[in-house]
Amino acid sequence: MCALAAQETEADQQGVKLYISRSDSKLRQVENEAELVEALKPYGYRPVVLSQLSVLERIKLFSRASSVVSATGAGLVSMMFCKPGTQVIELFHEGFVIEPFYDIATKMGMDYSYIICKSNSLVKDAGQGQHENLKVELPELVELIRAGKKNKRQAQPNQQTNLKYS
Repeated sequence: MCALAAQETEADQQGVKLYISRSDSKLRQVENEAELVEALKPYGYRPVVLSQLSVLERIKLFSRASSVVSATGAGLVSMMFCKPGTQVIELFHEGFVIEPFYDIATKMGMDYSYIICKSNSLVKDAGQGQHENLKVELPELVELIRAGKKNKRQAQPNQQTNLKYS
C-alpha cells in the first residue's frame, strides 16, 4: 500500500479516510476484514498496511486524515499526527480493552469512539486477550461512521467512559 502515498498528490490526500489493516500482524487481526473493507468503501475509506509505509509517509497520511478506523495496536500511535476533530474509531476484542489511545485522542481534541467486539471464546486475562482476533459488527461500525461527530459514544476530555480496563 506504499503506492497509496506515492501515487496521490497532496491535494488528493486532504480529508483521507483510513482503515488501518493488521493483516501483517499475528495479533488482533480482523477476521471479517474483507467484508469490513467492502462496508467502508462507500464512505471513502482506504485500507492501509502501515508496515509498508515509511515513517514520513505515515506522518503525511495521518496529518491529512479526516477519519481513522483501526483495531487497537501500535499503528494507532500515528494518530499523534492527526488534526483536532479527526474521527478515530478504535476496535477492541472484549478481552483486551485498553485506554492509551482514548487518552491521547481526547487530549488532542479528536472525535474518539470505540467498538468492543464480542467473542465466543473465554478470555481469562489481558495477556490472552491481546492475542485474540476480533470480528467487527459491521452495522455498529457503519452507524458510528454515519453519525460522525457527536455520536453516542464520543468521548469528551475529563469524562468517565465505559471502557473496561484489563
